[in-house]
Amino acid sequence: MAPGQVFGIEVGEGEELKHSGWVLFIHPDFLWKTPLAKTIKQYEYFDYSVNEPYSFREEETTITGIIQNIEQEYHSNIDKFSQNVNIAQLELLLTYAERFYQRQFITRKITNHKFSTGWRYSGGIFSTAKIYPEKAATVQYVAEKLNISPNY
Repeated sequence: MAPGQVFGIEVGEGEELKHSGWVLFIHPDFLWKTPLAKTIKQYEYFDYSVNEPYSFREEETTITGIIQNIEQEYHSNIDKFSQNVNIAQLELLLTYAERFYQRQFITRKITNHKFSTGWRYSGGIFSTAKIYPEKAATVQYVAEKLNISPNY
């Protein structure tokens, strides 16, 4: 999630919540006057679609380990190194997430080829756009219909 994004889990009436995981919230003041405050905007995956998981077991283990380190530091006694240690852990978390995000583009080359050679999609939006240019599909619309990130 990126700042301003909305997150929620819907549970139907009488249904039990079957999801588990963690969420790490970082207040902008925590990053104030740190190099990370400037560089955090460079990470592309904040625009990643939630319907596109890219996690493998090893990646999940790595990310979870870093989160546990952050949690441990958060619950430790505060000293003059506390913020720097957590900023370093956060930078490591973001770097690994960027690595995993970029890696999925390499591992999906075959899938990307299928998209580029098979733009025939059942909704007919491309043929409609030729006849009615004002009804041309947006990148967001096409991405949703193909169940991929608009960054593709």
